[in-house]
Amino acid sequence: MLSFLLTLNLVASIAATPNAKFNYLYNHLSAEEQNVIYANSINSDEELENFASSKNALKSTDSGGSHSDSITNISNFLTTNYPDYYWYKSEGNTTRSVSKAVPINVGGPNFPKSEILTAIENTGVPSSYGGCGPIAIMGIMDYFSRYLGYAEYISDPTSSSNRISLAEDVLRKSRTFEIGFQDKSTLMFPWDYESAFDSLTSDYGLRGVINSTHRWKLFAGNQSEYWNAIVENIDSGLPVTLMVGLWSGDGNFAQHYTNIFGYEKWNGYKSSTNERIEKSYIIGRLNWQGWNGEYYCDASVLNDGMIGLITYDINYEYSYDIYASDFAEEFVNSNGGGQYFFYNKETPVTTANGRMIYTNRKRCSYIENQYLVLSPNRANAGEAYLDILLPHSASKISFTSSLWSSLEGIAAETFKIQYYSSDWIDHVSYDLSQFSKLKQSPKEYTVLLPKNSTRFRLIANHSNPSGDRNKGRIVLDNFKFEYNL
Repeated sequence: MLSFLLTLNLVASIAATPNAKFNYLYNHLSAEEQNVIYANSINSDEELENFASSKNALKSTDSGGSHSDSITNISNFLTTNYPDYYWYKSEGNTTRSVSKAVPINVGGPNFPKSEILTAIENTGVPSSYGGCGPIAIMGIMDYFSRYLGYAEYISDPTSSSNRISLAEDVLRKSRTFEIGFQDKSTLMFPWDYESAFDSLTSDYGLRGVINSTHRWKLFAGNQSEYWNAIVENIDSGLPVTLMVGLWSGDGNFAQHYTNIFGYEKWNGYKSSTNERIEKSYIIGRLNWQGWNGEYYCDASVLNDGMIGLITYDINYEYSYDIYASDFAEEFVNSNGGGQYFFYNKETPVTTANGRMIYTNRKRCSYIENQYLVLSPNRANAGEAYLDILLPHSASKISFTSSLWSSLEGIAAETFKIQYYSSDWIDHVSYDLSQFSKLKQSPKEYTVLLPKNSTRFRLIANHSNPSGDRNKGRIVLDNFKFEYNL
């Protein structure tokens, strides 16, 4: 394992001034951590090393092994290591629920290691493998390009030459340090990661549209802050990049950058004692050749010292809202009453804020002077949709939705969002059993579409429609569109 002192020594050449190493790290600490340094009268490299090592002492785990280990099957892991407990997942999400995608494993079949080695040879960088920090950048830029339509990063993510070109750009832009002796490791500090990512993003013409922000804490004790940031970003459809430092054991997530795209919480119940425990996990890509799976890591690693987190934002210049009431005049029958038509009806809609959208609908109506509803479950029906064509891109969509009631017969019903690109493409699917059963208490949902999409639809299908009443009803409201021209 690398030592903290060796890590400090690598920055000695940055400036030929007294305490250069100490000042370099000190200047990148948060104000709170600088106050800790000041309060403890730490003024030298040696004092900082001793203090940090004692404050970040590695703690043993209650399940054996290292808390930075990679885990492939979390259910089996919990059952094996905590056999006296009954386990169930109480919370969880991945970027798939918003974008239908997770980052690729860089080094795997979609971005082979051989291409990175070619880029290393072409650029002449000193790292023998490129460094896990720069490789993580490649994975994030691939995600934005491959799944969200930002071709500025990679015009064709399926092209080997285009991927090599991106790898070369990233390697040239990244500031890294070679540490160790024979088998050297390549270190990248989180602030240098942010600088490289944002500089390249600007070079590619996306300045002000996409940006990154790093957090870095030398001392332990920040799990809650990191966890909340991960949850917020994953729920928005954006992965984050995690840097784990020197005090996290010897698991696969230790001393490594990984791209995190999911999280889960599990609850354990011990019937003999009524004891309950909760375990939290993050899910990510290791970006290694041959490691193409999706790997869990105990979220307690976030509480360690020398942990960095890089988050990403997409900034939208334009946005506006439309509501169920905006469909009050158009989505009714000739008498002004609600009606679920069994055939497609094409209708332009002018919203209260003066926006014009173009719609197709089937088994979709504005009813009871309040609700916009899909209803696929009725004899001779089986399908209901709201198809919207916008005069601009539909990059980010949010809306609220619920079931009409708990008696909608949804067992054979599906609900998903599609976008149009020569044909309808399935994007995000929803589990209706997890929807609110109260039409007055909908939940909010967010969708990221490929940025050049202009047409999408919310579509519900019922495989066994029956009866003479409108059922399977899904309530829609509070649409928000965010986009750039």
